[in-house]
Amino acid sequence: MNLPDAALTTSPTTPPSLLQRFAASRFGQALVALLMAAGLTWLSFRLLPALLRFWDAALLHLLSWLPLSDAMAGRMSLELPLWGEFETPAIQLWLAAADSQAWLGNLGGAALLFLLASLLRPALRSVVRALAGFHLATLLLQAASPLDYDVAQHTHHLAVISIGLLLSLPLVMAATHYIVERSHERRLLATLMIAAFLVLSLPLKLLAHAALLQFMSPLAMPTLFLVFGPAFDILCVSALYAWAITWRHHAG
Repeated sequence: MNLPDAALTTSPTTPPSLLQRFAASRFGQALVALLMAAGLTWLSFRLLPALLRFWDAALLHLLSWLPLSDAMAGRMSLELPLWGEFETPAIQLWLAAADSQAWLGNLGGAALLFLLASLLRPALRSVVRALAGFHLATLLLQAASPLDYDVAQHTHHLAVISIGLLLSLPLVMAATHYIVERSHERRLLATLMIAAFLVLSLPLKLLAHAALLQFMSPLAMPTLFLVFGPAFDILCVSALYAWAITWRHHAG
C-alpha cells in the first residue's frame, strides 16, 4: 500500500537559538568557565570563617585521641597586604632542644637512607639520595646556627599554603581542567572533589607533622616541610586532577 506524500515528508528540525549557539562556542564555554571559577572563588572566601571553625573543632577532637603531650590547637595570624589579618589553624607544642642522641639519630638516619638508596631503581635512587643530602645539609646548618622556629610556626606555615591552594583552586581549574572538559557538571564535581581533599586533609596533616616532630625532634622540621608539606599537597592534587581528566572518556 502506497503511503500519502504527507506521510513521507519529515518535519523540519528547529534550528538552535542564538543563546544555544553562543553557549556551544569556544568563547561561550570560556565565559561560563570563568563565571563558574569566579563564583566558586567567592564562595570559598565566604566559607573561610566556617572552615576555620571546622578545622578548630577537628583538631580539638583528634588531639584528644592522640598521645601528644602538652599539644594545643589554636590559631595564628599573618598580616597580608590588601587582606589584613589572615588567620590559620596551628598546633602549639613545646619540644625540648635536640640532645646528642637526637643528633646522632638524625645523622645516622640520613647516612642510612643514602646507603639504602642503592637498592632502588636509578630514578628513585637519585630522589632518595637528594633527600638524604638535603636532610644532612639542614643538620649542618642547624649545628652552625640553630633555627628559631617552633611547631606552631611550622604548622601555621603549612596551613597558610594549604589554604592558599584551596582559595586559588577554582582559578587554577579554570585555566587547566575547564579547557578540556566541556561538561559543567564534571567541572564542578572535579573542583569540589579536590577542594574536599584540601579541607579534610589539613587537620590530619598538621597533627601528623606535630606527632612526627615529637618523635623525631625539631631537627626534622625542614625535611618534613619539604617532603610532606606543599609538595605532598601538589602531588595529591595532581593525582586527583589526572583522575578527573579521565571522566570524560567514560561518560555515557
